[in-house]
Amino acid sequence: MPLRGDELATPVVWRVTGHGCFPHAASVDGRWWVLRVNHWPDHPLYSLLIDAVWRGDLSFDDGDGWWPRAWQEATRGGLPELSRAELNAALGPVQGFTAYGSESGRSCDCFFCL
Repeated sequence: MPLRGDELATPVVWRVTGHGCFPHAASVDGRWWVLRVNHWPDHPLYSLLIDAVWRGDLSFDDGDGWWPRAWQEATRGGLPELSRAELNAALGPVQGFTAYGSESGRSCDCFFCL
């Protein structure tokens, strides 16, 4: 399911996490937005989790580019890293959701997703 228009239009300042499955996170209005990298092309390239709840997927075929314009502006010139406390707050709740669909209890069981 693609992301909703209001989430795509929200300006987001992404930060680097250093985590291979969850490379970017952002605090948006007090909520943690975390991008999960999925096994593409079997699954959409990214999934967005907001406070550890799946909100939708982003992929190369999502219309006007795969990275929303409202998110692009903030990523120019490099991304800052999260502090240790921010990293724990952002990634702690999603650590068990590395496989596509795992946040819903129906994780993909293919070799690449495990």
